[in-house]
Amino acid sequence: MLLLLHALNAAKLLVIADALFSWVFEPKQFPRSITKPLLDPIYEPLRAVLKPFTGPVDLSPLLLLAVLFALQMWIERRRIARS
Repeated sequence: MLLLLHALNAAKLLVIADALFSWVFEPKQFPRSITKPLLDPIYEPLRAVLKPFTGPVDLSPLLLLAVLFALQMWIERRRIARS
């Protein structure tokens, strides 16, 4: 369970890094050339759901972060309840 929590933290850091990199680097430039292929398969379904509501603003990283934080809190509460 602890390994899963570490994986969630790494995923959150990757999403935040990609969002920050997107302001500075083109998608084909390093380091975006690494983060974009990893996260786009996750972002695409979120973008499809959000696009009618947000238009040109891409909120998929924010939604993904919210899901990752909620999942982490749920796992931590289950871990504490079992203790």
